[in-house]
Amino acid sequence: MTDFALLPSSLQAKCERVRGDFPPHAVALLDAGGHNSINPKHWPCEDSLAVCAVEDGLLAVVGDSHWGGAASECAAKRLAHSWTRARAPNLQARLVRTLLMIEAAFHLDRPAKDRSETTVLIAHLTRDRIHWVNVGDSFLWVLSETLDAGAALLNERSGHFMGNFALAASSAYTTGSRSLQAGERVLLASDGIEPEASGLKTAEVAAFLPGRDLGAELEALADRACDEAQGGGRDNLALVYVDPAGI
Repeated sequence: MTDFALLPSSLQAKCERVRGDFPPHAVALLDAGGHNSINPKHWPCEDSLAVCAVEDGLLAVVGDSHWGGAASECAAKRLAHSWTRARAPNLQARLVRTLLMIEAAFHLDRPAKDRSETTVLIAHLTRDRIHWVNVGDSFLWVLSETLDAGAALLNERSGHFMGNFALAASSAYTTGSRSLQAGERVLLASDGIEPEASGLKTAEVAAFLPGRDLGAELEALADRACDEAQGGGRDNLALVYVDPAGI
């Protein structure tokens, strides 16, 4: 298993894609999307993601920057280091501490004249539980045939971002946890997956991910979500797909 970060600076043009595999239980994909973006882009891709093994499970982040990709790139690059240094009385508090350490690192390393901001969704997974902290409008879904529409949204989405307003001095971040049942999978996604950007409804997203071949399923979902002929590809897309049974 190899920790990895997929960064927007690695995608230099629209329609480019990069993938990372974390066998046997996780796969991730970053796509710059098509040429008809909903929002203006300073970089071709401004989303980022990272996946890393931690002492008792798996840690993942997706970030969706605006006005350049520096903020989300920092979140992905600093995830593992911040988690390692974070000290807190419980796992939920440690996730918050990790987020705030990422924020502090961004302000220390921020490029001159940069005004980027980013969503940050961090999830910690074990075989039987998920904890998360979230800023912004990314999606955290649990997927299963037993759920309505094949998926349940776990996180509270908002219009808050990391970068230009202090997170600790506001109610910008939310947290939560949930037990995971046998057969359930987890998807972290930037808002490039929402219907306005991808042309896909939640049930259609879930239908691409039955949990039999993680890599092939995620590639097929991204192909459809970024298909301009079907109303997709209108935003960058960051996806992390996890089968907790393999953790």
